[in-house]
Amino acid sequence: MIDRYHLFLLGSILFLVLCVSAHADEEDPAGPTPVPIWGIDFSPDGTKLAAAAGPRGSKGILTVLDTDTWETIFRIPNPVNLTCVAFSPDGKRLAVGTNDGYVFVVDLATKSTVKRWPSGTWGVFGINWSHDGKQIVAACSNGQLTVFDARSFEPVITFDVWKADGIPNTKPGGHADRNQWDASFTSDGHILLSGGWQDTTRLWSMETGKMIASFPEVDKLTQGVKFTPDERHFLSAGIGLDCVRIRETETFRERITLPISGRDVAIHPGGGLVAASGPASVKVFAVNLDEPSPTAALRIRALVAQAGSDDEDERSLATSKLRNMGPRIEPLLHALQQENPKGFPIQLLALCEQFNKPSEVADFQNVKGDVRQVVFSPRGNKLAASTTEGEIHVWNVPDFSFDQKLEVTIP
Repeated sequence: MIDRYHLFLLGSILFLVLCVSAHADEEDPAGPTPVPIWGIDFSPDGTKLAAAAGPRGSKGILTVLDTDTWETIFRIPNPVNLTCVAFSPDGKRLAVGTNDGYVFVVDLATKSTVKRWPSGTWGVFGINWSHDGKQIVAACSNGQLTVFDARSFEPVITFDVWKADGIPNTKPGGHADRNQWDASFTSDGHILLSGGWQDTTRLWSMETGKMIASFPEVDKLTQGVKFTPDERHFLSAGIGLDCVRIRETETFRERITLPISGRDVAIHPGGGLVAASGPASVKVFAVNLDEPSPTAALRIRALVAQAGSDDEDERSLATSKLRNMGPRIEPLLHALQQENPKGFPIQLLALCEQFNKPSEVADFQNVKGDVRQVVFSPRGNKLAASTTEGEIHVWNVPDFSFDQKLEVTIP
């Protein structure tokens, strides 16, 4: 026999169970929770934005958005979170990397995966296409950069930072100390630029398979690397750099240093703006990396000679004219100083230093979460940044007014 007390207790428990069950069946009024976005990319025509997302070690999702309406075009779920994404040069395919070391290609027409293959590593953190669309490079967690044929998906060449430095790899298949995060080809496909989170900035020859240069003393914990549109300069960014460095591709000379420590860097299609992401911010700088014309170069040489005159007025006038020509003349001034270090006018050294100071044009400090990637749209009229809080912030260029704040969720 069940006494009245135990009958009341049993009824109370049953009531609580029913309430919890009913509450669990209700839809969350707040909706799905936004998930970290590790990589974004605009399509070549600027009509789409792709996002690779998902909590680390959990389910992932690829989301493709329409940049006119900002509505979702399609989603592709993945068992493990996605880490990076890149549109092919023709805009017909997407290459995607995963946190468990896979690469897959999505056909935009059919909105489906056409190929999926293992990189042989613990994770793929960066992905990119060659300019002709024939190759895909995967920046891997074990310190390797593997270049695949984009049609057969067979490996073409693998660059190993451990072998390049003559050091044994501590974790060949795992999360090594020199994991790679980003890579980019030159337009002719001859050079590959790479950056590693626990490594440095490196340049590789696709023809010889050898490393061309690295910068371990100054570029530490590199994450984002990019060539400028004319490829005369390359950029490197990372938490360990405490800055963004812009170097000349031919000489490796450090040209400009941007005062921001961040995860990624992007160069405007026109070449005059550089965006960089900090831990919770985005900054944009105006830079002048243009090259003077041959006619202007002759005039610059004449003015430099005039700036070394014994006549004070002549020196002052020449220096003023050089200053008015702007930062684009700095490389030539530097070259002339190297040619004649003792005879180079001393006041022009200060001018070169002035030309190498960037101008900050935008500073966004209200970004929620760690900003993982920044990208300019192909037409250069939009700047987008993705965060670990599941948000994509979009600003208009060149006035940098706010445009959109989007969220990526897993339905």
